[in-house]
Amino acid sequence: MNFKTFCTTSLSVLCLGNASICLSTGAPVAHQFQGGQPASASQVNANFQELADRVSGILNNSVYDYRQYLSTASSKTFSISGDFCGDTESRTYSRTTSGADTDINISRIRSTGATTCQNRQFYYTATPSNYVLNRIESNDNNGALQTTARNQPAEIRQTAAMGMGRKFSYHTEYYNTPAGGSETFTGVLINSFVVTDVESVTVTAGTFNNCIKLRTNFAYPGFIRQRISWRCPAVGEVKRVQVETGSSISRRWELTGITLP
Repeated sequence: MNFKTFCTTSLSVLCLGNASICLSTGAPVAHQFQGGQPASASQVNANFQELADRVSGILNNSVYDYRQYLSTASSKTFSISGDFCGDTESRTYSRTTSGADTDINISRIRSTGATTCQNRQFYYTATPSNYVLNRIESNDNNGALQTTARNQPAEIRQTAAMGMGRKFSYHTEYYNTPAGGSETFTGVLINSFVVTDVESVTVTAGTFNNCIKLRTNFAYPGFIRQRISWRCPAVGEVKRVQVETGSSISRRWELTGITLP
């Protein structure tokens, strides 16, 4: 195929290899070429500009901003199956806004009092460009701090430009500090995620629409955690399925209750 034939071909489907996604462009890309006539530079430029505008429009329509899928709830409850830490989980949220950033503290309490199932505090920061996990504090049933885990730099969980089918990856160093002990470098964490679909989700708490289906892989030192979660506008996570390498347990979270402003 020569250059002119390529330019005049009807591009009904455009496949972007780097994005690992095929996108429908609809009608053929407009052009001013005449059969049997040499193409001018202005015609070629106009043709490619039309193509660029079409691609830009498609990509913009398939990009999701994490801020639309953060929970505005003050509390949530989940049922859990396949988890040795109990069959329910409660989460409470507190938020502090400073300028364009919001610090979000999520307190997670499991239904069991087992020593291995400590209550946890997750400290996030939501910025205009991404949502990051700063540290995790594990506490015993009396609220006494047991361990602190942190990432350097803070672990990016979601971004303001989550493209449909386009994988985002990030790595960070993982550190752990027992109460009264010294901080220890544990290893490198590799985090990757991709939005695979937008759909309605029905759970115990109700049906939620326009939810993104987010597939995430966490490569922690010693094991890999694979997760699929459904996050809905203003509600946040409503469902999660999670497995770990070497484990036969498939854990499943489902939203049973939510308190919104």
